[in-house]
Amino acid sequence: MLLSMCEINMCISFYTICLMEGNKKMFENDAKTQEVGTRIPVQGGRFSRGKVKWLSLVACLVVLLVAALTLTVGAFSGNEGAHATAVPHGIKSPKHAHSPSSVGKSKPTLSVSPLSLNFSASASALRPTFQAVTINNGGTRALYWHATVSTAGATWVTTSDQKSQELGIRTTSDKTGQLKIYVNATGLKAGSYTAQVTVTGTDQQSQVAGGSPQSITVTLTVS
Repeated sequence: MLLSMCEINMCISFYTICLMEGNKKMFENDAKTQEVGTRIPVQGGRFSRGKVKWLSLVACLVVLLVAALTLTVGAFSGNEGAHATAVPHGIKSPKHAHSPSSVGKSKPTLSVSPLSLNFSASASALRPTFQAVTINNGGTRALYWHATVSTAGATWVTTSDQKSQELGIRTTSDKTGQLKIYVNATGLKAGSYTAQVTVTGTDQQSQVAGGSPQSITVTLTVS
């Protein structure tokens, strides 16, 4: 268990007092020895001074160790306090937080334009030029989309999406997608025909994208 600053200071003070008392008693013993003549004065003086020198050195080392321990405890406490302040209770710090690729990115949003197309065909031009529809992604995560002809029996209309990609055609926020719509009036009588092309979008986890599905109305007039 770590000692508090107050306890450390009390230990240092107690040790210093004991050291001073010990030195005082040694000098008194040396003085008595020289007066009584029980030891050789020179040898007694050297012996006492040697003790004092070593005890002083030990005292310095102890003080240095205690000071180092105090600084370490203070730094540790400061770091813990700063971490507790920066990371409130119940909120994970960045190093513990999960970091999936979707973090900070918004859900993909499907946007199709235009939503209606008009074709004209005749006996001499049964296959008019295709028309393109722009696919936009309003989110920051990738959009995957498919287009299907949702009107039963409307075999005269086809799209460029042949579902060659399992997830769908990938479209990002900085790059638009394009869907081509084709019509073929072969075998059709004169008149007006209408079909719906439905565009659906998902994210990479097959979760439905915002704005999905959207429907494109295709009208063919045969003369």
